Amino acid sequence: MEFIKALENFTNAGKSEALFIFLPAGLFALASGIMAFKLSSNGYFMSLGITMSVIALLFLGYGSFYGYVKFKNRFEVVSKSYSLDSKQTIKDQLERMESYEAYTKKNFYGAGIIAVLALICIFAFDMKWLAGIGTGLLFLCFIVFMVEGGFSKLKSEKYLTALREISETL
Repeated sequence: MEFIKALENFTNAGKSEALFIFLPAGLFALASGIMAFKLSSNGYFMSLGITMSVIALLFLGYGSFYGYVKFKNRFEVVSKSYSLDSKQTIKDQLERMESYEAYTKKNFYGAGIIAVLALICIFAFDMKWLAGIGTGLLFLCFIVFMVEGGFSKLKSEKYLTALREISETL
């Protein structure tokens, strides 16, 4: 039963991430993109509008809706698997979470590289359209830093710790 509680905490955190981070960020990006298009008097606002609209689609589509459904379905599938073969499920979840943890680190560092490139786009070149793209990318990086550096890291560490403790008792 400890495993089911740990799995439930992990999947609830994933659903919360989708609803309380990606959904509002996606709505903000959509509103910002629409406002930028309305103000598109120069290349900066046009490129910012395009960038923010793409980010909005990404956050609203993949981040919130798919993320919510993915974590909801994951709980059902893994808990059913656990009832059939608990040792194998724990082993599989440990392997998956170790790769998940490495994946979140790569995302965090990748966002850092994109943030540096975005700053270069904004400050190193005298092209308004490039500065608009850079501004949108900085927003994307802010959300990725918040999710991967904080929320995802915390939920995966808790779940991984619980999995390791449970695997020692089996």
